[in-house]
Amino acid sequence: MPEPIESLNEKILQINNLIKELEPEFQRKPPRGDRAKIRFPWGTIQTASSYRRYFPFIMDGIINANIAYTLQLTDVLNWIINWFDIKGVARDMMIKNTVLLFTCVMEGMTYDFVKYYVQEQVNKKYKKNLDKLLKFEIINQEQYDDFEKCRCMRDDIHLHRLKIPELEKYTLIDYNFALRCVIKMRDIFTEYYQSNFLNKKGRNLYHPLQFPKP
Repeated sequence: MPEPIESLNEKILQINNLIKELEPEFQRKPPRGDRAKIRFPWGTIQTASSYRRYFPFIMDGIINANIAYTLQLTDVLNWIINWFDIKGVARDMMIKNTVLLFTCVMEGMTYDFVKYYVQEQVNKKYKKNLDKLLKFEIINQEQYDDFEKCRCMRDDIHLHRLKIPELEKYTLIDYNFALRCVIKMRDIFTEYYQSNFLNKKGRNLYHPLQFPKP
């Protein structure tokens, strides 16, 4: 049951007062031993196994595991963005990095899907694999444009290519857009997988090794 807002605010105020009191200590090297560390709310991070089950169509176990680990990191960043009073460019950069991680997840999904489900050579470049999804009508033009927009945002990780300082560039609108794209791509691939590679009892008709190799 959710905490009453008045009680929640009071407890957070107490935490903030303690953090302010300890702020000089935070600027020094932390003491040894886990007991002196501030506890992270681990319940806010989904398990890797739950994330792996979220992508039933992924055939490559390593890709599936690494996607799960990446999404666990986004859980950490999401919690910090929402619950910590971080202002300015530091907050923007946290949002940017979460967007980049979401796009990396989409790139991994696309690579696996093209490799195992599309009758054409998989490419190391994300854009070329997105092009294949459009070519074979796995996605439509509107979906392609959204995924391509995320891909272009991901390319901003190359700092030497940026022409202007990234000041006030990233907002929660970008965060939510990238997250919706991850969910949209996941749903498209899952529907294709369920329609073409599962029998009526929900069993996989093919073992991954039986898929045509590129």
